Amino acid sequence: MVLSIYSIEDSSAVTNTTPVFYYKRRLLTRYVLVIEDTRDMLIRESWTFLRSAIRKWVGHDLPANTEVGVVLSNNTTGHRLLPLSPLSTHARSQVSGIIPFTPGDSHTEACLHCGIRQALDVSNSTVQPSNQQMHSIKHSNIQIIEYNLC
Repeated sequence: MVLSIYSIEDSSAVTNTTPVFYYKRRLLTRYVLVIEDTRDMLIRESWTFLRSAIRKWVGHDLPANTEVGVVLSNNTTGHRLLPLSPLSTHARSQVSGIIPFTPGDSHTEACLHCGIRQALDVSNSTVQPSNQQMHSIKHSNIQIIEYNLC
């Protein structure tokens, strides 16, 4: 629909009043948790605290336009527990429930490099986005956050 209004001063001049709409879309945020799965995580109840913190973070703090994946890293490799999943009500409970109740039995250091490599594979193995989604993903970045709980 095109609406034309003629100027009061000059009846030959036409003012274009076609509306212009600008849509803004919230950026999609992706997190891949890399969790050390060794016996060292039992020191000072770090494993229990970590499970509780992840449950609160995923259940209450993350917005709906978020995808979360989980990777466990032991002494030799990283294991994909959960691929990147959009946070629905079911996915929120799945993320917090997929982490084992106790860590692995290994007393050697975790291969965090293996876990980070697996996390990058998880983040890169998502379905190719459509052209509309490409704008949002193009501006995303990878943030690596490491916490030493011991």
